[in-house]
Amino acid sequence: MSSMNQIHCETELRILMDAEREAQRLESEARAARDEMPGRIEAEKAQIIAESESAAEKAIAEARAQEKARADAEISRIEADVASKLERLRARFAAAREDYAGRIFAIVTGQADE
Repeated sequence: MSSMNQIHCETELRILMDAEREAQRLESEARAARDEMPGRIEAEKAQIIAESESAAEKAIAEARAQEKARADAEISRIEADVASKLERLRARFAAAREDYAGRIFAIVTGQADE
């Protein structure tokens, strides 16, 4: 065999060995990725669940805040209504106070019957 043929064969052998090493490296990476897949899937599921729970908690908090605002507005409306009615009653009583006082005085002094 001539030295040129020998160099050519060695080069081809080196190329084949490099290709075999590369194939083994790729196979090893593929196996590692396959072995890691269940853990990665579980981690992604946990992340999705956490994000969903966070979104649900946010929606619940927003609903509570809206309901509290609605309830506070209703309470304010009721309190204003009660205050208005009480003011009208006080005004009616104040307007009739002298008449009530006169009637009570007459009853107490015996000038009138109950």
